[in-house]
Amino acid sequence: MSPPGLQGPPGYRSDWQNRNKLAVAKLSTKVAGCDEAGFAGVMIDQGTVGTDADFVEVHIFGPITPKAIEKVIGPIPTKGAERIIFRGLQSKLRNLNIGFEAI
Repeated sequence: MSPPGLQGPPGYRSDWQNRNKLAVAKLSTKVAGCDEAGFAGVMIDQGTVGTDADFVEVHIFGPITPKAIEKVIGPIPTKGAERIIFRGLQSKLRNLNIGFEAI
């Protein structure tokens, strides 16, 4: 990752219209033969240790609205203030008709 204000190395950036080319160039060996169910696992690989994770990072410029979000995936907090905040988030997601998947 480049320090803020510096561009990444050549071949690691793309404009929005060509994002598919960048993703395929980076992940071509993993995408080949992948079915729809396995695609999300190709786009983000948690790895076995923190240093071997692999993913495609996307920066979106301009406004983003709730209509752009189909589903939120994450852990469910079990205690404390995080649990209270999470319940409020779940309620807002339901009101916006956005799905939630616990991991």
